[in-house]
Amino acid sequence: MANIEHDKLAKRIQEFRTQAELDHLQASSNVGTSISAVGMNGVGMSSCKNIEAIMQSATKGGVQTIKQGYLLKRSSSLRADWKRRFFVLDSYGTLFYYRHKGTKPVVCYCFSAVVD
Repeated sequence: MANIEHDKLAKRIQEFRTQAELDHLQASSNVGTSISAVGMNGVGMSSCKNIEAIMQSATKGGVQTIKQGYLLKRSSSLRADWKRRFFVLDSYGTLFYYRHKGTKPVVCYCFSAVVD
């Protein structure tokens, strides 16, 4: 029973830290995004339609950046800290993430293969 309570407390502490970091990042940026207008994935409903249109038009032309910016990524370590990473989603459905903006990508995921 004590382990369950300890796990719940640890989870609440981590959620608080994550929310505090998000609040800090939002306050430090000049983006005036309303939380109610943004879905759980961080993309507003009208943005989803725009992203789909850009991805479909990308088959005719060059690659475009759909979204880019800083996100929090949970580490795989035992402490499971949250790391701030720079992400770029392009019109081919490829998601790149970088440890620091302007450096070589750490990981690249292709979502167009998953969607098709």
